[in-house]
Amino acid sequence: MRGGALTHGVAFGAVVAVALAASVWSPGAKEHPLATWPMIGHDVENSRSQPDEGLIKRSTVDRLSPAWTFVTGGDVSATPAVDVEQDESGRTRTVVYFPDWGGNLWKLDADSKQVVWTRLIGSYNGIAGSISRTSPALHDGMLYVGDLRGNMMGIDAAPIQFPSISFSLVVLLVVFFLLGYTFYAALFAAVGAMVNSEQEAQQAQLPIVMLLIISIMFLQPVLNAPDGKLANLLTWLPFSSPIVMPLRMSAVSVPAWEVAASIFALAAGCYIAVWIAARIYRTGLLMYGKRPTMFEVARWVREAR
Repeated sequence: MRGGALTHGVAFGAVVAVALAASVWSPGAKEHPLATWPMIGHDVENSRSQPDEGLIKRSTVDRLSPAWTFVTGGDVSATPAVDVEQDESGRTRTVVYFPDWGGNLWKLDADSKQVVWTRLIGSYNGIAGSISRTSPALHDGMLYVGDLRGNMMGIDAAPIQFPSISFSLVVLLVVFFLLGYTFYAALFAAVGAMVNSEQEAQQAQLPIVMLLIISIMFLQPVLNAPDGKLANLLTWLPFSSPIVMPLRMSAVSVPAWEVAASIFALAAGCYIAVWIAARIYRTGLLMYGKRPTMFEVARWVREAR
């Protein structure tokens, strides 16, 4: 089932109605903790039979309906794998594994409807843009997933999986944050020096806010293809690189020269933004009355000393 969603971070995609067996989501399912479905045919014999299931019968199957929906990063065509496990607190819960066409692999808590973890398929096989459309399989604590490039992956189906973050990556994230903050702070300071009221400031800052919105709009395409042409272009632009490059580095291995070039371009953008903002600030603070035009602002930059 299709739909769409946009969150202020990274959540885009289609709405998928997960309507599996009533034994998973109905209140009575807690009476049947062993009613799992570890693979598309239930077992290696492809029996498609669940002997522990006591809720779905010929007399009740016509009353099945979706219990809840979940927003993913793309369409879902795979049959989810369903398992029962204990979380860190010892609580027994039903979990659901499935991939989407956006290249993500999900693990959901079917009781609380919360995400246990989600990872890009490309973070497992090291191939950017990898997608899985087939049903995963569970066996002895391992989750087996195949992608469209002919790779089969065995993933530890632990209760929680956190992506590994090295110290060097943390340092780079801090560097991009500081440079990005400096770049946008300089632009907003320049806008503040040009206006005389809060209402004028809200109007004047719109172009700067649009730069941030444009960067956020491209987050999902960048996640789908971290090494694509669009992702590479956005890492060279000062207004988008502090947002896009940390995302790329967290998803795939980015060559060191690309990271260095992106930092250099962003640092150059910061220098230019601060230089322009300083010249506007010198003259703008002394100007009162009408809001300056773009030609007047350009003259301030040229003539400021």
